[in-house]
Amino acid sequence: MEQAINKLQDSVALLALNMALSSDKMALSSDKMALLAETMAIGFRKSDENFLLLNREMGVLTGKVEGLEEKVVVLSGAVDQLDEKVGLLSGAVDQLDEKVGMLSGAVDQLDEKVGLLSGAVDQLDEKFGVLSVTVDQLDEKVGVLSVTVDQLSGTVQLLGEKVDDNFESLNKRIDLLQGKSTCTMESLEKAISELKSELQKVSVVTRYENDYFYLVSPGKGLPN
Repeated sequence: MEQAINKLQDSVALLALNMALSSDKMALSSDKMALLAETMAIGFRKSDENFLLLNREMGVLTGKVEGLEEKVVVLSGAVDQLDEKVGLLSGAVDQLDEKVGMLSGAVDQLDEKVGLLSGAVDQLDEKFGVLSVTVDQLDEKVGVLSVTVDQLSGTVQLLGEKVDDNFESLNKRIDLLQGKSTCTMESLEKAISELKSELQKVSVVTRYENDYFYLVSPGKGLPN
């Protein structure tokens, strides 16, 4: 009997222990449930925040889309205007092409006239060539005449004006020719020949201070 009571007490104690363990497990489960509930609440709050942020972004995106639609409408109008201008430009190009064709015909006519004018110019150039030869011949004759006139002018100036001291020997010959010396024809011809030789070496220049003529020999300057 006593042994049965002891077993019963042991069973009751074991039952109490199991009940206590069950209570602890239930308390732990309650804590886990509370933690899970809090985690879920945090997740729901974040979801709400994300939905609010998404709504704001959708609003901004909607505004951008509306602005883009307005720009598309404006761009469409601009494209229509550009298409109209392209049509006008195409017509102007056609008119310009027609005018270019007319101008090309005028250029062809002008080219033909230029060809005729070129032939006339060639003929005129040939005539000018003949005239140029004649002018060159005339110029050569004038040059010869100019040399003769210069020599004569030098002789006249040599006889009529003051000469430089560097031509003292020439002046002596001039004085000899102007004098009444009794020289032979041979000596006179020799003196004239020497005079011509000296005259060919002489240049006539002008002193600008007093517009006075001087005879200058090559290699020598003006008198002081």
